[in-house]
Amino acid sequence: MVKQVLVGIGLAAALGVIAATWPHSASTPFGPQTAPPVSALPSAESSPTTASTTTAGPTAPTTATSTTSAPATTTTTAVFEPGVLLIGDSVLEGLNILDYRFGPDTSYDTEVSRSALHLEDVLAEHDLPDNVVIHLGTNGWWDSTTDAFSQTLQTLEDRQVLLVNLRVDRPYAERANLDIAVLAQTYEHVTLVDWASEATPDLLRSDGFHPNFDGYDRLARLIADGLGLPARTVLTPEPAAPSSIPGAVGID
Repeated sequence: MVKQVLVGIGLAAALGVIAATWPHSASTPFGPQTAPPVSALPSAESSPTTASTTTAGPTAPTTATSTTSAPATTTTTAVFEPGVLLIGDSVLEGLNILDYRFGPDTSYDTEVSRSALHLEDVLAEHDLPDNVVIHLGTNGWWDSTTDAFSQTLQTLEDRQVLLVNLRVDRPYAERANLDIAVLAQTYEHVTLVDWASEATPDLLRSDGFHPNFDGYDRLARLIADGLGLPARTVLTPEPAAPSSIPGAVGID
């Protein structure tokens, strides 16, 4: 009988030593190095994470003690279909005449001397694709133009929009380019195509604002980059001799 009592006392002492040396406390979440097998994890009622969040002050961030249960934060990027509509005046009309294409579903609505005030009416005539390129302002920019553009861009928030700024020696050009830059910064779905900075005199015709053949190639590449097309993309077939191209390129 005495022997059984001594054995029992020894076993209890051994269990007490094991419990005292177990490598976790009730207030510290299990780390990857010290966590016991899944079957030995504490229940939700005694979870260390729960204990630490309930004792934190009302302004303490919960993410610091509940990372094991918080959903992962992911960044999504909109995926647009390849269709592209280019809207503009005679500057963009030259791209159409020269047969620049930004994918198999490229369409143009360009018109000589078109005003920026016509943007909303032009958009209403189309079943819009996912990508819209706009170059208007060469033929005038007014106080009301920016507000009109802003309202229109809000209606296109589910599409990718490229705004091409101006390279023209006219009094309103600086104001127009400033407004266009602000619009591009204001809306996440809008990208600025900075033609004004790229259009050096050697890329322009004698009138100073319509691109020459090299200029159209540069402008097309800028638009392609804005659309996210790879640099190796072939935008147009082999150029034909200028005399064989129908229509006049770059007549306002």
